[in-house]
Amino acid sequence: MTTASSTAFRNGSDTQPLLLIDGLTVMIGEQTILNEVSLQISPGERIGVLGASGSGKSMTAAAVVGLLPGNAKLEAGAITYRAGTGEPASDLANATEKEFRTIRGRGIGLIFQEPHSTLNPSQTAGAQLREAVLHLRGNPERTVVSAVTRQLLEEVRLAQDAERILSAYPHELSGGQRQRLLIAIALAGRPQLLIADEPTTALDPETECAILDLLDTVITQRGMSLLLITHDRRILRDRTDRVYEFAEGRVVRSGATKVLLKPGSRKSSRRSDLLRTPAAAVLQIHDLHFGYPAKRWWGPRKRPAVLSGLHLSVYRHEWVAIVGRSGIGKSTLARLLTVSPYRPDGGRITLRDDRKPQLIAQDPAGTLNPRHTVRFALDEVLRYAPTVRRLEAAGTPEQLLRLVALNPESYLGRYPHELSGGEKQRVAIARALAADPSLLIADEAVAALDAPLAAEILELFAGLLGRYPIGLLFITHDLDVCRSYADRTFTLQAGKLIAVTG
Repeated sequence: MTTASSTAFRNGSDTQPLLLIDGLTVMIGEQTILNEVSLQISPGERIGVLGASGSGKSMTAAAVVGLLPGNAKLEAGAITYRAGTGEPASDLANATEKEFRTIRGRGIGLIFQEPHSTLNPSQTAGAQLREAVLHLRGNPERTVVSAVTRQLLEEVRLAQDAERILSAYPHELSGGQRQRLLIAIALAGRPQLLIADEPTTALDPETECAILDLLDTVITQRGMSLLLITHDRRILRDRTDRVYEFAEGRVVRSGATKVLLKPGSRKSSRRSDLLRTPAAAVLQIHDLHFGYPAKRWWGPRKRPAVLSGLHLSVYRHEWVAIVGRSGIGKSTLARLLTVSPYRPDGGRITLRDDRKPQLIAQDPAGTLNPRHTVRFALDEVLRYAPTVRRLEAAGTPEQLLRLVALNPESYLGRYPHELSGGEKQRVAIARALAADPSLLIADEAVAALDAPLAAEILELFAGLLGRYPIGLLFITHDLDVCRSYADRTFTLQAGKLIAVTG
């Protein structure tokens, strides 16, 4: 094990580091958020920061660019940024907001995790990109702004559809397009260091790979340095030179990526004793066809096929996974089985006991009412649940919380904003179980969680399937999860299940 300290910097490059953090300690009230964090980045180097949620990764990035929360206090340590060889060093630990404005965006660019909360929903993509160019390039002439904007779109590979992209609002762009737009904005000031904070979370594998390849190309062509923050070891293994691993606000390990992050094996929890008989089926889909209605009201309304001739069965105690890139129809299938106002264009859906499947969404914060306590949310479902229950141990709010490993005394009186991401997802699962379903549908239910929390939720699903006569339809883009947990995995492409494994 290699521990990070100021002496560890002697093991790096002989050149002066571009960014040097030494003994950084940050407090919020009486709580230590960062505890003597030290790391360095040399010019042209690609550094990875690894750790679970709350370990201090993003807080370190925030300290570097002067965006710590208002109640946070930098107690000790140094942050030094040097624009180039021979240039005077900037003391970021004691910099004023005016000084940060000369470095933030120009010397150090930042790509945030969630484009939805970063981009202004009331401004077009073009307006936001032009604003960045104007601000970071010193108010150049309109023709220069237009030329730079086009150049940035070409650099992030959005030039082919430039007119539509520039006139579109963030909600009219795909996840990959929004992330590319954020990269373009971060590059507008020609920074020397790019900090990418979880830039591919919740993207499908194809889009994730494209974004990471884009970052690689940009870093290489511009000769920049990269600080890549993530909880995904696989990403860091392929994309970085050195890694710092965080835990509880400390750097617990650091060193060369190929040494610290050797490929490992994962334990599989797949089951081989399932009964796949008609009587054991909780869901049967036969020759399903569906296309969304055309938006226009005049002329013929062509319905492009989203699902075409789809066949699928899920059995009791079975974990069935569906993978595929974004926009291919995975979530459309989930909605057709649960909450969609639309009906299939053809085919047949058969549910065991006519019990409606329950959907567990990717973001539980968007499905839990912020004005209702956990008890109210569970009681509300229990009031309308079937009178004859198949899940006998899930008939009260207290029992439901115990099923998802939450203490009723601690959580029944809480509101959603008082819960962590993993706790919200557990409450969402408990609420789904309150309806006494025969089938759970998890739509990217762990995509927004860090690796340890995701593993806990996955084990929770596996435990529920082992104990109760329910099935799980698990929609994801993570093939590693499918290999480790799913009994069968289907690949959805062009509206059809074209490949089956397991």
